[in-house]
Amino acid sequence: MGGLGVAFSPPDVPAVPLVSFAVYGMGIAAVQSLMWALQADTVEYGDWASGMRIEGEHFAAWLVGAGPSERSGSDTVDHPFG
Repeated sequence: MGGLGVAFSPPDVPAVPLVSFAVYGMGIAAVQSLMWALQADTVEYGDWASGMRIEGEHFAAWLVGAGPSERSGSDTVDHPFG
């Protein structure tokens, strides 16, 4: 909803896009926090199920996947703009 508020806000009311962008930022922050919380839960479940805590392997795999996917996503969005 925040993204739509930023995109379709009237240009003569500057408070609308500012508030909409704040709402958008809170939504993005919640999603980013959720990803790290789920990663920690995965480590805890692995410890519970196997009796071995292999936290390093989980975080290494996470970062190996997260880095290229974030770069490719930003490249895809940025490519049309040169």
